[in-house]
Amino acid sequence: MIMPKMMEMQKEIWSAVQESIEKQEATSPQQVPPKEMFQAFEKMWDAPEWFGTWCVAAGLIALLVSGFYLFASIHILQVKRTAVRLFYCAASLSIAFTLVKAVVALGATSFIGMSMMFGGILSLVINVVLLVVVATGNKDAFGIREPQPTNALDKRAGL
Repeated sequence: MIMPKMMEMQKEIWSAVQESIEKQEATSPQQVPPKEMFQAFEKMWDAPEWFGTWCVAAGLIALLVSGFYLFASIHILQVKRTAVRLFYCAASLSIAFTLVKAVVALGATSFIGMSMMFGGILSLVINVVLLVVVATGNKDAFGIREPQPTNALDKRAGL
């Protein structure tokens, strides 16, 4: 949520550095970094106008998703009957939101957007691993019975 402010602060710092180097270049013809380097850095930090608003909205949504995830995790620790289903919902919601953030980051085509996308990949891997662990784990403590394979002989024998 603070990313738009940080991006503006970095742009201001970068502008001040650029002005300082231009003054130094005017007063003494010593070696100074080439202007192409400054243009590359400026392009790297450029983001679309909508990106700042998206960062704030995504931060608020992420707080809600994380809160729901925490709620589902507490239910798992309390071994409540609905905990597993709630955890499936929370993990799926988190995975879906991570994918949406990755798509938006690709649309931003800036350094900040790409770094958000790579951070999202780690989050995606962790969420998928947690989902698989819960899905494959024993759920007897939650009162959820795993379906047992049955055949015709078991039914006739009353087993």
